[in-house]
Order: sequence, then structure tokens, then C-alpha cells
Amino acid sequence: MTAHPVSRDLTSEPTGVPEPGGVRPATVFGATTASNLVGMGGNLALSVWVLHETDSFALSSALFGCQWLLPLIWPAGIAHFTTGRRPAAVAAGSEWAGAVLSLALLGSVAFRCVPLVLVLVTVRGFCDALTRTAASLVFKLGGAPAEEVERNVSRLEFWRIVGTSAAGVLFSLVGERTATAAFLVAAGAVLAATGGVYARAAALTDRPVAEPPGRTSGMAALRASLRAQPMARMWLWQLGLVAAFQGLHNAIRIAYPQQQLGEGVAGVGVVSAVSTVGVLCGGWLASREQVVRRLKSVPGPLLVAVVGAVASGAVFLPLAVPSYALYFVFMVLFETVFMMFNLRVVTATEQEHASSLLGFRSTLLGGSTLAGLAVTSLLLTWLSAAWSTAAVIMVIAALSWLLARPRTPTETE
Repeated sequence: MTAHPVSRDLTSEPTGVPEPGGVRPATVFGATTASNLVGMGGNLALSVWVLHETDSFALSSALFGCQWLLPLIWPAGIAHFTTGRRPAAVAAGSEWAGAVLSLALLGSVAFRCVPLVLVLVTVRGFCDALTRTAASLVFKLGGAPAEEVERNVSRLEFWRIVGTSAAGVLFSLVGERTATAAFLVAAGAVLAATGGVYARAAALTDRPVAEPPGRTSGMAALRASLRAQPMARMWLWQLGLVAAFQGLHNAIRIAYPQQQLGEGVAGVGVVSAVSTVGVLCGGWLASREQVVRRLKSVPGPLLVAVVGAVASGAVFLPLAVPSYALYFVFMVLFETVFMMFNLRVVTATEQEHASSLLGFRSTLLGGSTLAGLAVTSLLLTWLSAAWSTAAVIMVIAALSWLLARPRTPTETE
């Protein structure tokens, strides 16, 4: 009788899993889901509040961009807080800081101070990025076999997506009749609790993040890590390029259904629903071991090209139903490839470089997403949504092929 390989669901709890930091992985996944749920829910509520206060769609949208500003301005910032420290303790501190900032936002909203709200969201965005990096390091440094690290990192990203997506659904149901203050109070309470989860993990482990080789720090350590880890660096560039699709999506999600399909506001709603479900499905696919194993055999640039081709095909289709269906496939593929590349970054990074490179990941993701958004938005002033999409995708695909070879440290000097 022939034995068939079993497709293992990485979102399920395997037996005999080494417990990172002394806590069950499921506990960390639950904290990740809850943290992202209240974080995104709070940002959605604040975005609507800013719109009501200023009547400015630009400022309302800028609130979401604020969360990426600090990692962009300070690329070595996350490594500064994680190097030489226990990652679970760092995550606990950043969650508690997020709780305090949520309460500060509550006061800013009460005093109707929009500039202060934007500043506080910027700082809280850095805390979110710090928690995300520290949570990955909890598993990276947990002493588990490489295969187990892969499973846990995949599940961590999946539950992050679940939390963010659930926030959008929840806000669509109750956002209109729920005060902004309620979202912020909930965020403060939940982040205080998730900080406690990580604090318990920190109390049960004493393994800090390794210092970078050569006792360097800051940007010098980041540059040294990028030179020393050619394979991880290559996957970082590929991950950043895939993240540009998120910016592309945010730029065309209104213009595409209106220009190409003539669907108006209803079409925008369909695109939002399709993309949310697509991201969830893509995250689920990427959490399955058999899918990840098969994707690893496909060259990264080819995966990027396929994602881009499907996106372009969806936007060029003139018929609504086939177009939305193909756009759903695009979002599934985008999220699947994104999570797989993220996994390759984490597993290809050696422990002594993990703090620098995983911290830089947040900078790269934010910068790439903003670049995709900015370039596509600029093109939309001259071109249709379809041709703007095609132009951006050609650039992404070309860069992916150019950056596909992991150059050695000698070649990069």
C-alpha cells in the first residue's frame, strides 16, 4: 500500500512542540491575534475620527502611514531595543507601552488634538513593529529544531493576519455606533493583558538576543549583518518587493472598480471584501507545510512574476465577476508568497544577526508598501488603473530578477 504525504496544517498545535520562553506557542498566537485586533480596530476608529475632525481624506489616510514612519527614519531602532535583551521581555515592554499610548490617545481625542494623535500613532506603530520582531525572535531563539521554527513563524504570521482582518470585519459591524474612546480603552486593556503574556514568557527564560559580531551597533551592525548574510539579504529584498503589492492594492482599490468596471462605490466594497477574504485564504495556505514545501522549489522571481501577472490580468478584465474572481486569486497568491518569503528570511538568518535583520524587515516592509502606494498613485494621475498596475508590476518583476542572486560579502563591498 502506497503511503501518501500528509498535508499538515501549521495552524494546529502539534504534539511535542518546544515551548518558546516557557509558554505554549498557542498562547503567543492568541496574544498576537488579540494585539492586532485591537491595534487595527483602534486605528480604523481614529482614522474615521480624524476625517470627522478635519474633513480631510489625506490626513485620515496618513494616519495609517504614520505607523511605518519611525522604522523608516530609524532602521536600526528595533535592533537597538532587542539586542542583548530577552525577546519576550522586549515584547512585554512594547505591548505595555502600546497600552499607555492608547490611553494617551484617548486623552488626545478628548481634547480634539489631531497633530498629537498622529504623533502618538507614529510611536505606537513603532511599538507594534517591535512586538512583531520580538515575537519572531521568541521562536527563532527558542531552541526548537529548524522545522519547528518554520511552523511557529508561519502560524504567528497567520494569526496576525486573522487579528487584522477580524478588526476590519468588526469595525464594519459596530464602528458606526461605537465611540472612538471605546476602541481605545479596549486597546489599552488588551495590550496590557498581552504584555502580561510576554512577561510570563520572559520570566521563564533567560536567553537574550545575541550581540552582533564585532561588537558593532546601530547602522554599522545592520550593514555588517546584511553583508554577512547574503541568503537572508536576498530574501529580504524579495519580501520587500512583494510588500509593494500591498501599496499597489491600496492605491487602485478605489480607481480599479470605478474606472475599469464602472461599479462605483459598490465595486469598492466588493474589492475590499474580496481582498480581505483572499488575504485570509492566502495566510491559511501559507500555514500548510505541504504548500510551503512545494513553493520552496519555485524560484522567488517566478512567484513574484506570477502574482503580478494575475493582478494585472484582474485589473484589465472588463467584466465584473471574472475580474473580482481573479482579483481574489491575486490576493491569495500575494499573501501566500509574502508569508513564504517572510519565512525564508527568518529561517535563513543566523541567530547573531537576527536582531538586526528582523528589525530591518519592518523598515523594508513599511518603505516598500509606501513606495508601491506612492508610485502607483502618481501613475494614476496620468494613466488608467490597468496601465498603472501593469507599469508598477513590470518594475517589481524586473527588480525581483535583478536581486535574485545572493551575492557574497566580497561582491557587495
